[in-house]
Amino acid sequence: MVTIVAGVGVLFVAFALGPFAWSGELWRETAPDWPGEGYGFAATAGALLPVTLFAMMRALWRANTHWSQRKVPALLFVVAALPAGTVSLMVLAIAAQSIRPKRSHRDGYCSTVGEYCWISMQYPYVWLIGLAGTVLSALLLMSLYQACEKRRGSESAPAEPSTS
Repeated sequence: MVTIVAGVGVLFVAFALGPFAWSGELWRETAPDWPGEGYGFAATAGALLPVTLFAMMRALWRANTHWSQRKVPALLFVVAALPAGTVSLMVLAIAAQSIRPKRSHRDGYCSTVGEYCWISMQYPYVWLIGLAGTVLSALLLMSLYQACEKRRGSESAPAEPSTS
């Protein structure tokens, strides 16, 4: 049993930290060829973050509502949440790479090989573009959700009897 728990723990740590290890390379290889270059890449990543988080949370919410009645459909919803969770984690790793490191008196400021510094030197204020993409995408998702809820509410309301 301890071996299984340790194996699952190692897999979880590798799954969580893996994208952070190679997201810098992804920036270096993908951002210059992306439409809009690094700024377009950051805007795309920022716009994807709320969408993937919403998809993951929606699937997990559905699993939670089905759990007390039927276990198998609930587990299928949990499995359906995994791809969105994976993409969310990768997008978070991409966003983390765009934040310029803080000045340190001990280690110097930037090296030529550091991904963080390369990104912030090539694309100044790229974090602001990613943040704007995230905020705009979240606002769009909220307005779409409200419109769907309003439409669903008007469809389920009973028709008023006519008085003649």
